Amino acid sequence: MAILEELSFKQQKFCEEYLLSFNAYRAAVAAGYSENTALKGDLLHVPKMQAYLKAAMSRSAARAELTHDMLLRELMKIAFCNMGNYYDDYGLPKKMHQLTDEEKAAVSYYQRADMCYQDGHIFG
Repeated sequence: MAILEELSFKQQKFCEEYLLSFNAYRAAVAAGYSENTALKGDLLHVPKMQAYLKAAMSRSAARAELTHDMLLRELMKIAFCNMGNYYDDYGLPKKMHQLTDEEKAAVSYYQRADMCYQDGHIFG
């Protein structure tokens, strides 16, 4: 790949790290750039690095058959979720089977703990 050959090892390392986290600061530090360079955020503005990242993201999207619209729809589920939908009329968390598919898609972590009162009745 011509673009890959134009990048230095450090630039290529930055790009690969950036593709993992989408965090330019973290990627710069992991690639061995100074703290000052990492804080500036200039690496994402280097044309050959932009071209490499664009090509890599296009390849990934094509492999996953992922479109920009699909990503936006998934992010919208998270951004516009209503926490009130996750609780019943008594303020207790709903069980997973009571949530819609869109509500479930907005959840990144779910933990349920059953708690017992002294009389042995289960709550939760």
